[in-house]
Amino acid sequence: QQLVEALGTDALTGAASRAGLESRGEEWLRNGQPFALMLLDLDGFKEVNDGHGHAVGDAVLVQTVARLRSQLRASDTVARLGGDEFAILVPGRPSREALAQMARRIVDAGLQPIEADGAEVSVGMSLGIACNPEDGRTLAQLLRCADQAMYRAKQDTHASTAAR
Repeated sequence: QQLVEALGTDALTGAASRAGLESRGEEWLRNGQPFALMLLDLDGFKEVNDGHGHAVGDAVLVQTVARLRSQLRASDTVARLGGDEFAILVPGRPSREALAQMARRIVDAGLQPIEADGAEVSVGMSLGIACNPEDGRTLAQLLRCADQAMYRAKQDTHASTAAR
């Protein structure tokens, strides 16, 4: 498993690993290629693991990657950064509106129930976006910017849920 991850692939999900994401992102930065970075994590994932066990949690992670890929182009890169945190690299210079539409599709797909090991579970997603070069010129800056946007989205979601 460590060898697979060292080669850039997450052993559980088949997505790129953190190392794989960093390698591709750094390459694009060196080549001056513009791209967007989407950072997302699953809302309610801990409750899935606690309530249904890690086998169901693992199935949720695998299905999440499949759903992410179904919403993206072949040229986009899906990576599992660890736990229930994922990133997507989108090459080129998509407009903010195109990225927002993509984010809505991803979140909507993520809300669909997942059946695993006799259980049906649902998790939400919080997502933040950063664009190179507008929001950062290093991968660390882009990750920080996307993380801040994801945190704001998570706060907005919790605030709107509490207001209902």
